Amino acid sequence: MTTRRRHLPALIFLFIAACSPIPPGQQDPENRLPQATLAITNVQIIPVSQPGLLQDQTLLINGRHIVKIAPASEVTLPAGIRTLDGRGRYLIPGLVDMHEHLPRGDAAGEYPLDRYFDLQLAAGVTTIRTMRGQKGDPELRDAIASGEIEGPRLIVGSPGFNDELAPDPRSARALVHQYEREGFDFIKILDPLGQSTFSEIIATAKELDMPIAGHLPDSISPDQALAAYWTLEHLHGHGSARLAGQQAFVPVALATAESGVWICPTLGFQVSWYGQASIEEMSRWPGMAYAAPGSLAYWTERVNRQITESELSPSENRARMQARYAAVLELANAGVGILVSASGGWFLVPGFSIFVEFRCLDRAGLSPGQILQAATYDAARALGKEESWGSIQEGMLADLVLLDADPLQDIRNAEAVRAVIREGVLYERDELDRRLAKVR
Repeated sequence: MTTRRRHLPALIFLFIAACSPIPPGQQDPENRLPQATLAITNVQIIPVSQPGLLQDQTLLINGRHIVKIAPASEVTLPAGIRTLDGRGRYLIPGLVDMHEHLPRGDAAGEYPLDRYFDLQLAAGVTTIRTMRGQKGDPELRDAIASGEIEGPRLIVGSPGFNDELAPDPRSARALVHQYEREGFDFIKILDPLGQSTFSEIIATAKELDMPIAGHLPDSISPDQALAAYWTLEHLHGHGSARLAGQQAFVPVALATAESGVWICPTLGFQVSWYGQASIEEMSRWPGMAYAAPGSLAYWTERVNRQITESELSPSENRARMQARYAAVLELANAGVGILVSASGGWFLVPGFSIFVEFRCLDRAGLSPGQILQAATYDAARALGKEESWGSIQEGMLADLVLLDADPLQDIRNAEAVRAVIREGVLYERDELDRRLAKVR
């Protein structure tokens, strides 16, 4: 999938330029090293695009790109180069959250946009896909890409289509054309949405080469969604199908794998929605120290109200959550692409919510390696960017996270962020802490 086809030539040029041989004048005459602005030394590298761990490596960055990876014993650094000591630490690609909501100022305790971006950065999230579009989002994306605004790379979805936004096929077709002109990366589907309007959206988006992502409206069958969607959110259709039992779910999982649709489970959001963690437990979730003022009381009230007003019994809510955990593991085992998708919601602090999702995917039975791959390389693959970022290889954009412990041993070690690099710009722990102090 390509987020915007018209941007491909520029991205291809950047990648070719990054991978082209470095002119002799830019080589260190003694060590034949490429020119570099930053070296991460003696670090354990988890490339993700290939299994395992590269022990005791030195990685060189020049500008925005990784230009050299080699055993530390083979690299003698030139004098004066900036270094980051990776001894005893682990380097992973920058994290990607494939289901986020930019703050719009219409919810209790929301952060200003710059603080929202600081939270994402502090958690090592270097790319987010936004699922709650509004006018101006493509310009924000482009301003970040140009360096005018500091923030994670953005993939921007359109405003969500439902019967209110698009009451008939004609208006739906016009809106798809409008959102394509305005530069949105994909079309977002919500519920409710009529069958004829849905069909017109799908047909028009296909004409314009715009991917479809979002919910499964009640009027639309899972087979229709699998034939049309790029990503399906919240396990819509899959959670209820898994309630029928493991054997009944096998053909659903196989059909999903055959379709090539990527799944964004948003498990952390659903844990709070189905009342499957206590207020006390959720209050200890990663990042809660940085929850916006007033949000804790608001979230507590909403969770209690949701549980009280639910038409389902506690055992039914528990069964639905267990079915979602089981569905994720069985979809992954069937070869379905799972993407890390924190979503946002009650007790989910931006950026740090990706760690809640990691814990939930671990609870579902995915290995640490699978979770890391879903949050990095697979996200890049889903976006058609795996030749630009999403793994640690020479020539890639330098989106990196330095960790104090090995996440392949325990995925919670991904929470021990020591430094973040976003397209070659280094943010060490003291700078991340300074930004977090402003959020409190």
